Amino acid sequence: MKKRHKIFKREAVLGFLAEAGIATSETIINLVTTTAQLGAAMVNSPDVASRALRREIVPVRLDKLRSLARNKIRLHSLLSKLKREGMINRVKKGAYNITEKGRKYLLEKKSRFAWSRRYTVEKTRNNILTIVVFDVPEHERAKRDWLRYELILMSFKKLQNSVWVGNYTLPSEFITDLQSYNILPYVHIFSVDRKGTITDQ
Repeated sequence: MKKRHKIFKREAVLGFLAEAGIATSETIINLVTTTAQLGAAMVNSPDVASRALRREIVPVRLDKLRSLARNKIRLHSLLSKLKREGMINRVKKGAYNITEKGRKYLLEKKSRFAWSRRYTVEKTRNNILTIVVFDVPEHERAKRDWLRYELILMSFKKLQNSVWVGNYTLPSEFITDLQSYNILPYVHIFSVDRKGTITDQ
């Protein structure tokens, strides 16, 4: 059975409440679902991402309404769990805020793993191609998504989901982060001076 990807993660909900102060479940569901759509589109090329996002800007269909109803149920279940754990408070009907315990939990999570940072990259000499191949386990999905996102920011192109190429050197800070996030053993980096059948995309 295929594992269902969760779009409502406690870190995302707590992070939004930490920024907003007080928010209703309707506000949270609108923000998180929009962020999930952007994240799903982000890993594609610009034209594919643009088409994917445009598909969302259409009149709501019946299947969209059903999906929204399911998402509301999942969100309310998560909110109830966070409230039981003392991470959030219900301040009035349908509205919540984050507790001190929730803030501490969020800070601990953020200190372990930063979602994104900007690296300085330089073109390789003589048009040498850098190839990044990785096989990060499913239980490290967040770190795998971070890796893909950073490769996009460094102008690498996707050959396959786990194979990326670019005419850039990878900065030492990036390698250090791979090591600190404990995913360096799953990542293989090498250079070639002939592209072969690889074409510019």
